Amino acid sequence: TGVQTCALPIWKGFDDWMKWLDQQLKIKYSDIALDVLVASEVFQRRHIIVHNGGLVSPQYMTKMSGRADLPALGTRLRVDQQYLDSAINQLTVLGFSIVDRVMRRLAVNAEQEKRIDTDILDLTFDLLKAGRWTCVDKIATNALPGIVGEYNRFAVRVNRWIALKRLKGIDSIRDEVAKWDISALENKFRLAQLVLLDDPSAIDMACVMTRDEEITQESIDTWPLFENIRDAINDILKPPDSMDEPA
Repeated sequence: TGVQTCALPIWKGFDDWMKWLDQQLKIKYSDIALDVLVASEVFQRRHIIVHNGGLVSPQYMTKMSGRADLPALGTRLRVDQQYLDSAINQLTVLGFSIVDRVMRRLAVNAEQEKRIDTDILDLTFDLLKAGRWTCVDKIATNALPGIVGEYNRFAVRVNRWIALKRLKGIDSIRDEVAKWDISALENKFRLAQLVLLDDPSAIDMACVMTRDEEITQESIDTWPLFENIRDAINDILKPPDSMDEPA
């Protein structure tokens, strides 16, 4: 039955789950994982911690044979903060990317597809605010081909560019952002392009759009896009009666 088909991988291991996703839903682990070997290692390390006192086992060595830094049999592997942060990133990307692709296969109408688009946009926004640049980049990359709504697609793309700029600097996005045709898009995306390219005119444009209620003060205060120019924008927007009294 369908229930049995869906339940079968739960009784098997991680590799079998990924094989099932590929065969049944055409979701390829190699496409969606942040790092194929590193993500797999998280599960294998879990196994040796739970079942082998944290000591590298023959099974671990077999599963991780592709690693250049494969530890010796019997080595105790520990979980420090750096490893934990990396593992959380790996699982965040893998988990949400699987959910996104499964939900899109289950969607039966435009309203459901729109809801999935919005969920991805909200997720990338929340991860940006948390400084999870690597997760935003990969989750957005995985999700963008399936996003149906134009606004959400461009907004997720902007969030990905913000993350890439934080990870690798402006040179990593400059050409792509500069070539982005925003002529038919709303002013919010023109502003995003200016901010991403560190164009000084972005500050004045943001102020005008805030006064004209094309963007909200909340967007200025919370969207990581504005982080480096937020103070300059708010200084201009500050009402005269809120200025500090002269000494």
